[in-house]
Parts: sequence; C-alpha cells; structure tokens
Amino acid sequence: YGDYEDDFAQKVLGGAIVAADADLSHPLAFGTHLKTQYVLMKGDAVLKPVKTKSEQFYSTPLQVTEQVRAAGYVSDYWFKKIQNVPLVVAEKSGRGTLIKFGFNPNFRAFWYGTQRWIINAIFQADLIRKTKK
Repeated sequence: YGDYEDDFAQKVLGGAIVAADADLSHPLAFGTHLKTQYVLMKGDAVLKPVKTKSEQFYSTPLQVTEQVRAAGYVSDYWFKKIQNVPLVVAEKSGRGTLIKFGFNPNFRAFWYGTQRWIINAIFQADLIRKTKK
C-alpha cells in the first residue's frame, strides 16, 4: 500500500518534452524547417503504429525518435511505450481526411512549436493524397 504513489507515478506521463522526427515534405509539416521537432506530451494517449512500413512512411509525418527524452521525466514504462510511435497520422478515408494527433498541439497555447501542425491540419488537409492501395 505504501508504494502505491510511486508505482502509479511510473504509469503517468505528467508532461515531458520528447524529440520527434518530422517528414518535412508532408503537407502537414508546411512551414516547419527543422527535421527534429520538440513535442510536449502529457497524459496517457498514444497512437497505434500504422500497420505496414510503406503506409507508415507516407501517413506518419511526425514520429517520436528512439532517444525519446528531450526534457522532463519519462519513466522506463513510458520510454518503451512511446519510442518510435507516431505523433501525427494522416490518412484519406472516403472523400475526407483523418488526421490523428497523439498529443495536444495547442496545450494551453503554451507550446508554440507544435501549433503549426494543427493549423496545417485545418488548411492543408486537401493536399494530402491517398497512400493506401
């Protein structure tokens, strides 16, 4: 019972800055110039990896790097869980586009580096082509 708080803390990502690789050729990355992006992750939502490598290559414009940590505390549990997972997945579905975020790009309007991703999701979604056969 006495270890509950410590054990529970291992399962919570309280707010850490993680390093992510960006595909600068993707429409959602328009206006970003650095291949390494820094993302504020908080909570327990994690996107599932895209099924095949070819689909992942084209539909995952932002993905956590192998090093993961840039700043803040990331427990071993979370380090393994978020290593190489997608942070943004963009896929065509019917006549529309699904854009999924594994983080909040507008968190309290505090972390300005990722706000461009949501703006591009709104205004550049029509430029995303179908990448599945």
